[in-house]
Amino acid sequence: MLRLLKKERGAALVTVIIITAVLTTLSVVLLNSAIQGLSLSKRQSNIKLTYFAGQSAIEKWFNIIQKESEDQNIGAGFPDEVNATNVDRYVEMILDKVKLKLNDTEYIDVVSKAPTVAGLSGDDYSEIKLKALEVIGPPQLIEGGKKVKVVIGIEAEASFNNPNSPYGNTRQPLYAEKEFVFEVPQNDFKLTFAIATAADLYASTRSYHFNEEEENRNRNYVGDLRAAVPEFKVDIKGDVSAFGTFPKDILWPEQFYYGGIMAMHGAQVDIKGNAYSRAFIRTGPYRGLSEPAVFSDKSRINIYRDAVAQCIQVFGNDNIISVFRNAYTFDDIEMNGERSIIAINGSAIDLSHYFESRNHDALSAIISSAPVHNLLSDDSLLSTIAVNGDVIIPGGTFRVDDDGIFTGLLEDASVFWYEDPNGIRIPFYKMYQWTEDDILNPDKYHAELRERLRDLSAAYLNGPFNLFQLWPSRERVNDNIETGGGLYDYVTKDFINSIKNSIKAVWGKRNAAEAGVSVPGAVSGAWSYELAANWRYYAGSLSTEGREYEAVGVKGIDHVKRPGFAIDNIYKKDSDGNIIGLKFDSNLWNDVPEADDPSYTHKVFTKLDMSGEIGDPDNVKNNLLDYTQLLANRKYPTSGSEWDISGEHGIVKLIQKAKSQFSAYTANEYYIQVNPGLSKGQYDLATLAGFDLYGRCQESRSGGTFESDTEYFLVFNENPEIDLIVDGTFNGIILTAGSVILNGGADIRGAIISGGGGDRSAGEYELKLNRLDRDTFQAVALDRGRYAGVKMVPASNSDPGIVKVDFYLGLRTESEIIEKGRNKYLNMAARNNLLNKFAKLGIYLYNIF
Repeated sequence: MLRLLKKERGAALVTVIIITAVLTTLSVVLLNSAIQGLSLSKRQSNIKLTYFAGQSAIEKWFNIIQKESEDQNIGAGFPDEVNATNVDRYVEMILDKVKLKLNDTEYIDVVSKAPTVAGLSGDDYSEIKLKALEVIGPPQLIEGGKKVKVVIGIEAEASFNNPNSPYGNTRQPLYAEKEFVFEVPQNDFKLTFAIATAADLYASTRSYHFNEEEENRNRNYVGDLRAAVPEFKVDIKGDVSAFGTFPKDILWPEQFYYGGIMAMHGAQVDIKGNAYSRAFIRTGPYRGLSEPAVFSDKSRINIYRDAVAQCIQVFGNDNIISVFRNAYTFDDIEMNGERSIIAINGSAIDLSHYFESRNHDALSAIISSAPVHNLLSDDSLLSTIAVNGDVIIPGGTFRVDDDGIFTGLLEDASVFWYEDPNGIRIPFYKMYQWTEDDILNPDKYHAELRERLRDLSAAYLNGPFNLFQLWPSRERVNDNIETGGGLYDYVTKDFINSIKNSIKAVWGKRNAAEAGVSVPGAVSGAWSYELAANWRYYAGSLSTEGREYEAVGVKGIDHVKRPGFAIDNIYKKDSDGNIIGLKFDSNLWNDVPEADDPSYTHKVFTKLDMSGEIGDPDNVKNNLLDYTQLLANRKYPTSGSEWDISGEHGIVKLIQKAKSQFSAYTANEYYIQVNPGLSKGQYDLATLAGFDLYGRCQESRSGGTFESDTEYFLVFNENPEIDLIVDGTFNGIILTAGSVILNGGADIRGAIISGGGGDRSAGEYELKLNRLDRDTFQAVALDRGRYAGVKMVPASNSDPGIVKVDFYLGLRTESEIIEKGRNKYLNMAARNNLLNKFAKLGIYLYNIF
């Protein structure tokens, strides 16, 4: 028993020992686990702190990028027009700029020990390094190409060593993406012109100087003659746009208060491109006012592509205006002078037919009124308007009283001339007994005219002064700039000589058949009432007062459907703003029905002026109107009768933008800024440059190739009271608030943009549009170039010289220009060629020009 007890006591001791050992082991395990947990917790805390610090740094970088994306000029300096093909390169350039704003390393106050990073010690912050900044996926142009959407990814590495812990976190990788929208450079003005001016584009064999002090003293002062030569030529390669002088009041009937593109006193102007004017394309002074009625002016304008203007008008004697393609007018094509010709190889397309408005230039017509203006002189019978293509006239000639108030609607192409066996010769509209009823019911006149035309032979009542579709309307046969695609000889020689010969052949005869001249029995086009043409008449159907008059000699449109006559510089764009074709190509006319369809005439007219709805802005008329109003604008008034010229003008915005951005080029030797503090006056450009500007430009051309011609200069003048004179060789762009005078011998490769003068207020440019009073002395000053934004005149009496402006920079064919300019559209390619010349010199102009 005792032995047994002893044994039991020994077993208990062992058990105690075992339990103690187990508990000790468990304690160690638990303690180790606790220690490991604490370590893991501290490590996890460091990882979280490092991660949050890294995210803070990335967010800081993203905020900087966001701020940069709001910069309107973020894309300044990109050397090309941004489109789908180069948007990747554009975004890459933006990222390069953005990277300069980002710190490669950011320091984040993890433990919140200091109010600024500068106050931290080395162990108090997390260090985050920017490893990569990249675009994720393709950039997307949005809002019609005005913005670009980009997803940007940031890759970073973050490190943090807690000073209160032996545990650290080194080079933890981080990554984040965010979407941004950047501005794409936009400019309302695209430099696709050799010359653009908010005033007149004027050429004359005479050079008049105007003294403002003398003008203020003497209201009859109309300038001082400084030089005069018998002949003077201007050669412009490229398009031109001249806003032009205009009368203050929309109702004034006097046409001679309009400027625009003007050739005077025997000047010959060749425009080897399109010509645009919100005012007129006109030749000759108003005779009987600034020159005697018998003055032989002999001015000439040849337009190698399309002519677009409020009016194309001949005022002078012995004048010629020729248009190699189509003529588009918001108002009329009109002939006033003796022995003069308007010759249109393409179609005559009048654009306005708002009969209810009664505004003078809201009704379009063709008016051969030389016999009316010259009392039926023999020489007035030698003047004519000839059109080879379609004749489209939505408006009509209309009568006004002395205050410009509408009193009746005449024929679409006028005038009909009446002759009787007793030798009485008179325009038919002067025989008609006009009443107030004719204002509200214009059909009355036309019903009476139709009765006379039907009852009398064409020998007694006909239209001898317009010649429509007597000769072929020829298309270009090559891409030579100098010859207008091979049309120069045909239009300026064959066509015009044929016109003269036909007029002489019918001289003294009763009709064309009697003279052996063949005329078409039908004319293609569209009009509302009648055409007085080809020594006969052509008429649309008319139903009035129970009387029906069938159409006579109307054929469906033909020439305007030909691709060679399509408007060549108004473009169709996709939703991203990329050009995808011509907006008004030959397909424009595809849905026009046959001429015998009742809707035919209306369908043709709505293509031009309404596109199916009155007031629709996206039509041919309004798109062409924009090209005539690049630098200034005028609108019909909402009350009263004076033109509304309020609102922004393109030249003012352009000058302001240039003033802001050109400051980056003040140290560039190819940038010439005219000192705005100079006193009012005329300054030679070479003198202002301070070096042999003309010599350097001439030397640049001596290599004889496009590539070797590298010296191009940007000239900027913000002072509208300073006029620049050029009389030598110049390469580059002239942007000026004032006027430019090109003396004989001026030879420019590049472009001119001119405000034509104005005022300054607090150092800022204010455009002063040339709005004339009903003052004949102002009309005389207009004829002498007083309101010209670009004036081309002889330098002296002995040496007339030739003025040349070449937007194509010496290249002679369209294919060369297009190849070098990397754009299939001629003027866009020419723009690229010019702006790329500057880009190679460190001057980037795509977001301005």
